[in-house]
Amino acid sequence: MVVALSSQHNNDSHVRQIRAADLGTATSIRRQVTAEDDQAVVLLDLEFLIAPTARAARITYAGLADAGDPVTSTVRYIGTPSGLACLIADIGAAHVADGVTLTDLGDSESADLFVTETIAVLVRDGTLDIETAEALRTAAIS
Repeated sequence: MVVALSSQHNNDSHVRQIRAADLGTATSIRRQVTAEDDQAVVLLDLEFLIAPTARAARITYAGLADAGDPVTSTVRYIGTPSGLACLIADIGAAHVADGVTLTDLGDSESADLFVTETIAVLVRDGTLDIETAEALRTAAIS
């Protein structure tokens, strides 16, 4: 499973980033891409905002929406760090995409929770290896 932050760039010609309104659409797009290039690695753009509780995340997100947050054309997750980790793992397990490119919609708390909790769950559950986790931590901090 590939997990990258939107700030990380990949120059591999076989990597294809996709945006989809839902996981079903993402699965269809992945099928089309891999039919054209059987070596393609498909990464789904995934926007997220996490907080210690789902309720807190929804309250923070509501504040962003009130401030004129733009409508998205890709999957968006609002919830807890462990919930985000589960969604990422499920995207890979269900062959929706080969990985995700993450964009944090939140504040520093959301970024801190991603680094301290979500990455730990992904490593613990075997979704990420230690090397990838360290690269994500470094990219998130910079």
